[in-house]
Amino acid sequence: MSATSFDDLPPETIIQILLRLPVKDLVRSTSVNKTWELYLWNPYVKRHRVLVSSCYKKHLDNLETTCALGMGFDKLMNDYKIVRIIYVEDDQGEVLGDVAPKVEIFSLTENVWRKIKNPGVPRLDIEDGVFVDGCYYWLERNYAIVDDTSTCHGHKLRIMSFDFHSELFGEFNLPDDLSQILARNPINKLMRFEDSLALCVLDEPLNKGDSGLPYCIWLMRQ
Repeated sequence: MSATSFDDLPPETIIQILLRLPVKDLVRSTSVNKTWELYLWNPYVKRHRVLVSSCYKKHLDNLETTCALGMGFDKLMNDYKIVRIIYVEDDQGEVLGDVAPKVEIFSLTENVWRKIKNPGVPRLDIEDGVFVDGCYYWLERNYAIVDDTSTCHGHKLRIMSFDFHSELFGEFNLPDDLSQILARNPINKLMRFEDSLALCVLDEPLNKGDSGLPYCIWLMRQ
């Protein structure tokens, strides 16, 4: 009797198994098998859609591949979209090195992935982001300060953006004072606040006698 693996199961059976897993276990399972694509879940109607295939399947099958995702609504096209950034290792094993990231976008209306040619993705090590007014935003992850200025790793901290209608990437610097606060590695979260992009920071004092504001909310009005 030959051994049977999880990959031998019919796709319908795999979907039913995954649907019964807690969210934490689902997230953990994506580290086990890169071929388990993405799922869209609508909690109001309790329906899901499997986002099958990929334009870069061979890269996603590589366990060393790193991805970033963003989901948003293109109100001009009345379409929900998902952007996936795939960071590919270069010959030195660097994912932000000589090989430009690959980018694909999924249209819920068309139900298909397609490549974005020459996307011009800023090569930033980014965290989970937030969707605000047609764009998705990610905060750069490098917080450690390397000198006594307001720069981190030789440059100001940046936010990367993706416009779901124009399908273009952009980036902009954070204010110097905010970069200084983030250099202390505080708890922080990109979020939507009063219809604007906001960065909420919990800046706890280093010593009990230190003064200062424990909370900081930075808003991008334009």
